[in-house]
Amino acid sequence: MPLATATRNAILAQLNAAFDALEAGTLFEQDFLHQSFEFTAGGRTYIVSLTPQGDANYASIIVLLKRRPL
Repeated sequence: MPLATATRNAILAQLNAAFDALEAGTLFEQDFLHQSFEFTAGGRTYIVSLTPQGDANYASIIVLLKRRPL
């Protein structure tokens, strides 16, 4: 199931923002919860969200793609 271009661009924009915040040292100051979004593909709805984890020295970014139940 290919993703629509707009959906793919939205996911990449969210990742770019997270990486920029990681580089700037402001990852934990960002509110990524409000940047989560959902899209529909193949008749199913999916939710995309990013979560920072760890601390400023050893930060990681968790990308969650969750399928909403029918």
